[in-house]
Amino acid sequence: ESFSPELLEAVMGLLESRLVAPPPPPAAGPRKPGEKAPAGKRPESAPRAGGLPPGTTTLMLRNLPESLLQSKLIEEIDASGFAGQYDYCYLPASFGSLTNKGYAFVNLVTESLATSFYRAWHGTRRF
Repeated sequence: ESFSPELLEAVMGLLESRLVAPPPPPAAGPRKPGEKAPAGKRPESAPRAGGLPPGTTTLMLRNLPESLLQSKLIEEIDASGFAGQYDYCYLPASFGSLTNKGYAFVNLVTESLATSFYRAWHGTRRF
């Protein structure tokens, strides 16, 4: 079967009108270590000044000593005023070496508690 040129042109025009232009390429390649992000609009998921992205309840604790035990981490969280305010604490371990991997996840029960925990713990050295 063959289609008339008018029909083909009409179909192509319809398809072209529904196509979405691809996004523009990024302005620059990946940043080098220590290089600051270019000035401009911050993504919506980026932390707000002095806070966390909306809806955040799970936080990652980084740069923990590899010898830290989960029980000691929980003791420190509780001692800092957050006893009973979280429902999950995970400190992954390397079973071969019997050490942790240097990070943990803590899920606070509300956004406001997560923000309070962030403000209390961010930038501190507890261990």
